[in-house]
Amino acid sequence: MDLTFEEIRVLGSLIEKEANTPEHYPLTSNALTAACNQKSSRDPVMSLSTREVDEAVMLLRQAGLARSTMGGRSSKHRHILDDALGLTTNQTVVLSVLMLRGPQSAGELRTRTDRAIGFADPAEVEVVLESLAGRDEPLVKDLGRGAGQSQNRWTHLLGGEVEDGVPPGAIATFSLVALDCPDPHALAAFYQKLVGGKIKKSTATDDWVRLQIAGGSDIGFQEDPSYQPPDWPYGTPQQAHLDFDVPDLERAEDKVVALGATKASEQPSPEEWRVFLDPAGHPFCLVKV
Repeated sequence: MDLTFEEIRVLGSLIEKEANTPEHYPLTSNALTAACNQKSSRDPVMSLSTREVDEAVMLLRQAGLARSTMGGRSSKHRHILDDALGLTTNQTVVLSVLMLRGPQSAGELRTRTDRAIGFADPAEVEVVLESLAGRDEPLVKDLGRGAGQSQNRWTHLLGGEVEDGVPPGAIATFSLVALDCPDPHALAAFYQKLVGGKIKKSTATDDWVRLQIAGGSDIGFQEDPSYQPPDWPYGTPQQAHLDFDVPDLERAEDKVVALGATKASEQPSPEEWRVFLDPAGHPFCLVKV
C-alpha cells in the first residue's frame, strides 16, 4: 500500500472520529477538513483545504478504503479500512493513531487509544502491533529504540516501506540543533543541568559534543574559535544549524537538491556528513547513520 500524506491523514481522521465521536459520524467534507487540521493529537499539524480533502477521499474510494453518501446538501464520508483489510477494531484504532501522530511506543499508544479501546497495559498493545506486523503485507514496523528512549517505537506502513526509520514519503529524520560556541564541553554541561540528558563526546575530535535528551530532541555543540555571541534582537545574527539523519547520503543529496537546497562549496567530511543551504540560505547537514 502506498497512500499519500493527505490520504493517510484523511483515513486516520475518519477512523478516529468513528471511534471517539460516533454520534457525529460519518463526516461531511467540512467536518473532515476540520478533523484533519486539528492542532491537538496531530503530528505533524497540517493545513489541508476542503478541495485537498475531497481529492484524498476520492482516491481512497478508488482504492476501496472509503465510501461517500449524499445526505442533505453535502456528501458524508466514512472509512471501510477494517472491511477492506479484515482488521479488528483494536487493530484499526491503533493503526489510526500511528497515522495521525507518527511513530510511537506501545505505552504512548495505550494512553492515546484509551478513550476508544482501554487497553489494560502496553503488553496488550504490543500484541496488536505484532499482529499487524505479522501479516503477509505488514501494516506496521518496529523501529527499535532511539536515543534516550526506553521503549521500541512503531510506525505504520500505509505510505510504503520505511527505510531505516525514515517516515514514509520523507527523505530524512530530524537529528538535532547544533549551536556554535567557544567551548562545547562547558556549554553542553550548562544545558545538561538545565534539561538533563547524557553528554556524548566525539570519538574523533574534541570540538563536537552532543547532549542526548530523553524524547530524542538532542542538542549539538560545535566549537568555533572565532565565535561572536549574538546581539539579540539586532546586530550579530544567531549561529545555529539543523542536522538530519539519512541512511544513504547520495540518494538524500539528490532529493534535497531537487527540493531546492544548494550543496555548500566547502564539504569538510563528505563521506560522513554533507552541508547544504536551504532556499533561504540557512545551513543544514545530512548525516549518514
